[in-house]
Amino acid sequence: MKSRDDKVSIAMWIPLLWMLRCGSRSLTYWLDPDMAMQIEQDFLTGNPIDRQFFLALEFLGISILVWRRFKFFSFVKSNYLIIILYMFMGISLLWSQFPDVVLRRWVRTLGDLIMVMVVLSETNVTASIYWLFRRFAFLLVPISVLFVKYYRHMGVTYDFTGQYEMWVGVTTHKNSLGQVVTLAALFFIWSFIRKKWSVLDIPILISAFWLLSGSNTSKSTTSIIVFLIGITLMFTLNRLKSIKMIGITAISVVLLLFVFQVVLEVFYDNSIYEFVVTTADRDETLTGRTELWAEVINLGMEHALFGAGLGTFWMGDLTNNLWEIFPWEPGQAHNGYIDLFVELGLIGLILVALIVIAGIKSSLWEISKGSELGKFRLIWIVLILIYNISESTLAKPTALLWFVFLLFTVHDPEPRRPLEVELPLFNDKKEDELEIGSDEELRVS
Repeated sequence: MKSRDDKVSIAMWIPLLWMLRCGSRSLTYWLDPDMAMQIEQDFLTGNPIDRQFFLALEFLGISILVWRRFKFFSFVKSNYLIIILYMFMGISLLWSQFPDVVLRRWVRTLGDLIMVMVVLSETNVTASIYWLFRRFAFLLVPISVLFVKYYRHMGVTYDFTGQYEMWVGVTTHKNSLGQVVTLAALFFIWSFIRKKWSVLDIPILISAFWLLSGSNTSKSTTSIIVFLIGITLMFTLNRLKSIKMIGITAISVVLLLFVFQVVLEVFYDNSIYEFVVTTADRDETLTGRTELWAEVINLGMEHALFGAGLGTFWMGDLTNNLWEIFPWEPGQAHNGYIDLFVELGLIGLILVALIVIAGIKSSLWEISKGSELGKFRLIWIVLILIYNISESTLAKPTALLWFVFLLFTVHDPEPRRPLEVELPLFNDKKEDELEIGSDEELRVS
């Protein structure tokens, strides 16, 4: 057990601030909640306070990368699929009805990628990710508990009757809070498996469990299911010592699911989907989601190849038409793949699929070299894919799980050189303190 993190550079506070904002409500909510509600409803102009905050962090991030002489061309070569996706997201302003909105949202999501590059520019990427996730959890989980328990006007929302209670903590919705605490809980379990945890982690983990359980009337079922799948994957991968065993296990799971589906259909006139939904105590429409999906897909077929443009499908007449059908006024499809299709078309879907394949391939290669980070990467790529069945985070600027997706799918372009390390800007780790391990990434900055 280690009670002290490996030292990382002060520059990591820039990605941490970015990640904290991705995992919580906008700055305007903290300063003036009433003004925040008005700003959030103005999709055309956006949030000027958050915009300035993000631009400042992006400027600092780029400055750090330039100072460290980050190899941008090597990064582009190693991650050309992500670069092509970003280029496509940017040029979607050419056919969008709201090109200025596309441009602003593209600049924001560019910041997600810049923060990932700052993490990659560290001398020890594994220790930096551990540092990032640990502080993220230590800040947002206790504050969420404080809000839910003692500052309920900030941490809890109600319906008009006052009987429906939803815990939101530092976020604005139960599902967003569910993503934060699921990420925190799985991280601490990963830390325990890596034998790199402290006693202080235990109360934070217990708090995350409590927040994940939700109130008596509302909980994030998707987050609970993803958390259970995440634990299963984590302990399964921890026991599998080779890529061959991982492949055999994956094939076996697929075959078992196929047999289970056949048994349900033949003997019970049921399906795995209906079984999971019933077990989770949800209706078959997933609270109206499946009906919404059908309508959104029909609208999306009008621009099937290129989509409506980054972040602009849910603006204008299209949204008004959907709000006439669905009185709960959806602002997303509650399915990441459908939202990706309607905003970036089939091209966007194919590019993200290729990025996922490349990310899984890279993770498996790291696992074959004995990297624990490779296992954590693989687990979160899979979990984010599952999350996006009923939630929408793919290609969403400054969405927490989109940032995590980029962090775990990018390919590190720098070669590993065990001792030839030049200390980067703001690095407080001395050369004789650098540790060498199978999953610790030492590199020339």
